[in-house]
Amino acid sequence: MEYNQARKDILQSLNLLQQKGFSYQSICDYINSQQVDFVLYKDFFTRFQSKLTCFSGLAKKEKLSHIHQYVQNFYFLNINDEDTLHGILANVISNASSVKFETYLNVNRPVKLIHSELSEYYHDNSPAYHNIKNNLKHKKQYNWELDILNHGSTFKILSIQISKVFTQNAVVATEEFWKFFWVDKISKKLEFRFDSLGHHTYLLSKDEEGNWKIIENMVKTTTNKREPEYIDYSMLEKLLSNNWEENKITASRFIANNDLLHGIEFIKISFRGNLHRNQISILDRTKKSYLNSHRLLNTNVINHSTFNTEIESLNTQVKLLCKVIFLDKK
Repeated sequence: MEYNQARKDILQSLNLLQQKGFSYQSICDYINSQQVDFVLYKDFFTRFQSKLTCFSGLAKKEKLSHIHQYVQNFYFLNINDEDTLHGILANVISNASSVKFETYLNVNRPVKLIHSELSEYYHDNSPAYHNIKNNLKHKKQYNWELDILNHGSTFKILSIQISKVFTQNAVVATEEFWKFFWVDKISKKLEFRFDSLGHHTYLLSKDEEGNWKIIENMVKTTTNKREPEYIDYSMLEKLLSNNWEENKITASRFIANNDLLHGIEFIKISFRGNLHRNQISILDRTKKSYLNSHRLLNTNVINHSTFNTEIESLNTQVKLLCKVIFLDKK
């Protein structure tokens, strides 16, 4: 979690706990029961009360994260009224969205750090968690980065409503606005513009320590953009066969299913010993044109009708090239 946000949340929780009659000592006693480095935590609280900026650096930020979690746990264990529970759930959604945005803003950070921040608000291996991870993999593959300076990428949660709360699960409905401008990391050319005003339905559950975390984020959105597919090279390697006919069938299936990127890459891998230089050049140009058509659609330069016509034309080119490649073998 970002330092200032964590500090703000801790201060809010401490103030509410004191208003409910819990002493500073009782909070410290609880924290002392959860971990061993009590002196460091107590020292933090002393400095925290004086509003000094402390605990910079990754290791100390992890300490701050633990303090934040311990205070939230103490708060939840002792304050169980409905308004407070709704506030906790709303806080999870709000903080999770902030962490997700920060994650997209820094796609090249160490995986361990990204996992540490996401796992505060998302269950590991949950659909919501994997959706973010897959988005990161996609953006890294295409060398995209989120632009704030020139285009103003941002997000805003417009409303939060706690729909249902059970003992271990909860459903939260939100209306959210997300605006992403993905640019090429080197050229800074705009590659993908994402404007979404949508309704989200979150499914949350408690983890083993009683913390509410997100399992699923189901979205109904207004956007109709089409990102270029993530190319799964490990999947292509698994499909690769020593048999020419089997590779021919696999390549033809990709093209027939309009999965042009996987089709092109599979052809280059499986038939590399038989491809002529001009055939490789045609495949590379087709891939480049395919990605450029997506860029033009996703930056509102062309409409869907023009896009579909261009993609169909590229698909036809690859089908014709495949016939030539397969005839060469015979």
